[in-house]
Amino acid sequence: MNITLFRKIRKHILEEPKRINLNHWVDPYSEVAPCGTEGCIAGWACVLGIPQASPIEICEDPLINFSSMARALLGISPGQEVGLFSPNAYTRATPHTLSYAKAVVRKMNKFVKRYYPDQYNDWLRKD
Repeated sequence: MNITLFRKIRKHILEEPKRINLNHWVDPYSEVAPCGTEGCIAGWACVLGIPQASPIEICEDPLINFSSMARALLGISPGQEVGLFSPNAYTRATPHTLSYAKAVVRKMNKFVKRYYPDQYNDWLRKD
C-alpha cells in the first residue's frame, strides 16, 4: 500500500474540507472548493498521484478509469476499493464540511487498519 499517497490525501482533504465530495471522481470546475477542484478519494489519488497532469487533463482523459488507476496508485488489491470509494459507505454529513471530511478520514483509518495493519502506526503519524 502506498501509505505516502494515503497520507497526502488525508492531509489535503483535512486542510480544506470543501475539496472532498464522494459523489463524483473529480470536478476540476468546482465553485465550492477554493482551489477550484473537488473529488473523492479515488479522484484525489489520481490528481495527487500523477503530479505532472492537471486535474482538468486527468478528468478529460477518456482512457482513465478512476477506480483502476486509483487502486494502482494506492497499491491496494482488487476488490478492496469497493468500500473505500463508495459514496454510500461514509456518512450522512453534508459534503464540503469538516464533519464530512473527518468521516472520510475515519473510513480511511478503518480501511488501513483492516487491510494493512502493519502500516497502521505509520498511517496514524501526522505530517
